[in-house]
Amino acid sequence: MNDCKISFIICSNKEKELADCMWYLNRLKVPPGMEMEVIVINQADGLAKAYNQAMQESDAKYKVYLHQDVFIIHQEFIRDLISVFCSSADIGVIGMAGAEEMPDSGCWFDSQKQIGALMERSTGKMRIIQVEDFAGNYQEVDVVDGLLLATQYDVEWREDIFDGWHFYDVSCCYEFKQKGKKVVIPKQKQPWCVHWSQTYGVDAVYEQYQEKFVKEYLEN
Repeated sequence: MNDCKISFIICSNKEKELADCMWYLNRLKVPPGMEMEVIVINQADGLAKAYNQAMQESDAKYKVYLHQDVFIIHQEFIRDLISVFCSSADIGVIGMAGAEEMPDSGCWFDSQKQIGALMERSTGKMRIIQVEDFAGNYQEVDVVDGLLLATQYDVEWREDIFDGWHFYDVSCCYEFKQKGKKVVIPKQKQPWCVHWSQTYGVDAVYEQYQEKFVKEYLEN
């Protein structure tokens, strides 16, 4: 593993969103001595499978798995992200928003203890979500959302169960925790990212993967 390298991994099926995402990535400040790479996987069959493929291709210690509609607006993102990782070898995953406690539903956004900072427009209008009041440079949580997942260790994504587009992210968090690693959210004075998301409803496919997640991780 090259501990002087960071890899940004993106699955893409929309050229415009990818171009916008890249515009922001190209403006990030790369600390001296660090190398940055971007891996794009087009028309992926599923996120977990694609992320496993990219993980095996890259020798970067630090990997950032992000959606194509996530724009990193904090130009010191790399410096501050690595600073959090370097503060504890026990940190496995960093995310931007999530929940301190996973509810029985397996949907982190049902939690009464949400935490993080983000700009997003899932309601159709841009809004700032900022629900953090913790001391220190990070807060340990149960799970984080898959819009952006950063790691400093390679742990296999569960493509054997989550072969689509749902619950791969919270599964990732639980896989790291089973290996004794922490899932955390960094302190952000202002949101580090914009999630140019669209409104998505819960359908039968989502509920199918929700049931798989609950059975695999919560019932046991």
